[in-house]
Amino acid sequence: MILIGDVHGKFSELKKLLNKFNSEKFIQLGDMGLGFRKELDEQFLFPTSLKFLRGNHDNKAVCLKQPNYLGDFGVTPEGYFFISGAYSIDRFLRTEGVDWWADEELDYAQFSAMMDLFVKTKPKIVLSHECPSVITHAICNGRVIHNRTVSALNEALFRHQPTTWFFGHYHKHYDFDFEGTRFVCLAELETMKLS
Repeated sequence: MILIGDVHGKFSELKKLLNKFNSEKFIQLGDMGLGFRKELDEQFLFPTSLKFLRGNHDNKAVCLKQPNYLGDFGVTPEGYFFISGAYSIDRFLRTEGVDWWADEELDYAQFSAMMDLFVKTKPKIVLSHECPSVITHAICNGRVIHNRTVSALNEALFRHQPTTWFFGHYHKHYDFDFEGTRFVCLAELETMKLS
């Protein structure tokens, strides 16, 4: 399994990556860039080997039409726990329905159901677009914009510490340990093979 960082609509670059590792399975960690330009959404055919999470720069309605979309949260057949969505800190600069969508984050009921499944399954590996607030605090020099997503992920972390947590969203590579959990942020179009 190969993980892929944010794509942001750069589908030709994504296609090159997929061709480079043509016999592998892939999971993309959100911000595929679906919903910004209809012609791009329709022209790129996702191979069955690629699954993806939804980031804050993805239109949920467009994602739901894709059979490759993993969903809001759940567990993959390989046992990886996944959580879609994130909060856009630049939403005041965006236009709803054009380049920002009000359902970019899970709602409270969805987070409650996600938490129940998370505690029940006690995953070793977590895949998300966003990360817990304690990790945001570490990688953003103490600056955290509190929102539902970082708060819910933080609570999940303190209810169960997975072995490894992979995420995107911050467009820069990070790899460090926090109280026994390895956190890895993939940069835009960065790949990482899961062993």
